[in-house]
Amino acid sequence: MADKKSEDSDDNKGTAPNEKGAGSTIKFNDNITIHLDKTLPDYDCGEIKAFQAVGSRKIPENLIALACEPGLIPRWHSASIYAGIINPNAAKLVATGASYVPSAKKEKFFVIYENNWGARLLPHSSKLSYGIKQDQITDYFLPAIVSLLKDFSDKGFIHGGLRIENLYSGNTKNLKNFILGDSLTAPPSYLQPSLYEPIERGMADPIARGMGHFVDDVYSLGVLITIMIRHNDPLQGLSPDQILEEKIEKGSYAALTGKDRFTGAILELLRGMLHDEKSQRWTIEEVANWLDGQRINPRQPLKRKKSSRVFHLEGIRHTRPEILARELVHHPSAIVHNIEDEKLELWIKRSLEDKEVVERFEQALISASDAGINDAYPYRLVSRLSIAFDPPAPIRYKELSFFPDGFGTALSKAFTDGTDLNQFAEVLEQGLIMFWLNAQSDKTIDYGSVATRFESCRGFLKNKLLGFGLERCLYVLNSEAACLSSKLDKYYVKSPEELVIALEKLCKDKQIKDLMLDRHSIAFLSAKDSRILDNFLIELNSPESYKNILGNIWAITNIQKRYELPPFPHIATHIVNMMGPVLERFHDRNLRKRMQSEFDKIKKSGELSRVTAILENPEIIETDSKNFYKNMARFRSLEKEKKTLIKKLDSKDSIGRNMGRTVAAIASLAIAGIGIFVFIIMELSGTGVLN
Repeated sequence: MADKKSEDSDDNKGTAPNEKGAGSTIKFNDNITIHLDKTLPDYDCGEIKAFQAVGSRKIPENLIALACEPGLIPRWHSASIYAGIINPNAAKLVATGASYVPSAKKEKFFVIYENNWGARLLPHSSKLSYGIKQDQITDYFLPAIVSLLKDFSDKGFIHGGLRIENLYSGNTKNLKNFILGDSLTAPPSYLQPSLYEPIERGMADPIARGMGHFVDDVYSLGVLITIMIRHNDPLQGLSPDQILEEKIEKGSYAALTGKDRFTGAILELLRGMLHDEKSQRWTIEEVANWLDGQRINPRQPLKRKKSSRVFHLEGIRHTRPEILARELVHHPSAIVHNIEDEKLELWIKRSLEDKEVVERFEQALISASDAGINDAYPYRLVSRLSIAFDPPAPIRYKELSFFPDGFGTALSKAFTDGTDLNQFAEVLEQGLIMFWLNAQSDKTIDYGSVATRFESCRGFLKNKLLGFGLERCLYVLNSEAACLSSKLDKYYVKSPEELVIALEKLCKDKQIKDLMLDRHSIAFLSAKDSRILDNFLIELNSPESYKNILGNIWAITNIQKRYELPPFPHIATHIVNMMGPVLERFHDRNLRKRMQSEFDKIKKSGELSRVTAILENPEIIETDSKNFYKNMARFRSLEKEKKTLIKKLDSKDSIGRNMGRTVAAIASLAIAGIGIFVFIIMELSGTGVLN
């Protein structure tokens, strides 16, 4: 159980499903109780619901418990980092971990904060413009939020949740004493409206935006401040796609400010934070310097290329390659036709006048055709052309739009939701990530690490054995993903230790009927620590049941040893009950009985290592083998003698004659011997004939 603010705190290891947890109140751990019948809708984060919780002992009494949803992987790795940030404007993390929810009939992961948030800092409005005086922002709000973001940056934590709806008054309604709410219950920026995201990140599926960079938080802050001080909302009523197009056409600053005109220092600040070129955007340190009165060198706004002539795609006019890049993937057949009649190529070369785009365009054509002109060719083509026209944008393929570090979270949700996985496999098979990497100029990307992980996943995908496949890719590309084994669907398993603990509970309830490890759990363990069971993959993939059982035994025992876990009597009992096929491999019946007797003693102790010690005892194995071969040799000798006798019995007519001759010969020899013996005695005694 957990209420510590660390990665180990998480944590809770899960409260076992049982009747005690039934009802609307659940015990998160010894110090926290969650009331599922007392909702806190003001603190809901999209589909992630908030509940009242109560702490005891050293835990604050008034708490908020946010229940994470399946498929939306919480940032539990980052929880320990966040917990170490001490700032009055940050929501105070109390605990993280899994606990059984009776209504869901499974464990859910909870993120629990101290409830000192208060009401929303600013009232909800469909018109995102509050007209707050600039000096209130610069004198009160900005110093506090910049201090908080600096603390985040110093700890290496990217928040990804700066938006009006996530700011609370802290019971003071003071712009200086606000509370910035949750950022841990879902993948980075998943809950963030695309309005607050830089243009490229706003194009990606929310589930697949990836971690991003510190300057993405700065951009969100720029949007936040603009909304606070502007008097008009130029984007009111526009869809997310339309907002993106406005940003691309006009630039983020112009699109967000509209008719409002800012002058002086605040203009410099907003232009710096809302710069659409990531490398030119202000860092949080530069914003802090601006607050201190330092002048920041002005940076030229990003000038996006615009073609001199219009390109028509399915009746829509295009002059911006970035906007065309978004549309390509929706019209693969039309693009193939435009490639064949060279209309697209002519437009690129004559209207854009950009050698780099032309070069990427030609590389896209070559790369797409490398696998042949087949049914998948149009999709390969438009995906690569999309990258060629707008390299910083996310990778687009069929229904997917993702950044490489968001691919794993999108894949996890697809597994959880049971949606189409083929497009994920196709992305890996076609090497789209490598094509995207080769088109980038962003120096903040760790090219080597990204390339290595995705290339290894291409190899895993080609291998259909247990421990590989798309399942292995999931856990390699997303280290925070819980194990999705159907055997463990009631538990939230994040580590090898938790997996074995969950299996112990399942064995106790007799819910495991056969082998404990399946395709997902084997892939999960291999990704977490290849030394756990990679040596046993041959046995785990064997068509022979006894080898499968041995592979399971060795893997579970290895985890118990490696992580110094307590005895597991129920797993031991399950293993011993399955031992029949393994024992049958030993030849000596008495030995099997003795081994079974030893295994029965192990059931109570739960020391799995004793099972493997018996099975791997070289003396037992050698003695059993020697006796077996010795008896086999004796058996062959008896078989040979048996065949000889049978052969003789087959010749009935000659058996008596041969036997008679043999007996007569023996009798004659005996009589002759007796006669000679008598003759010699008589001669020696002087009564013989010769005398």
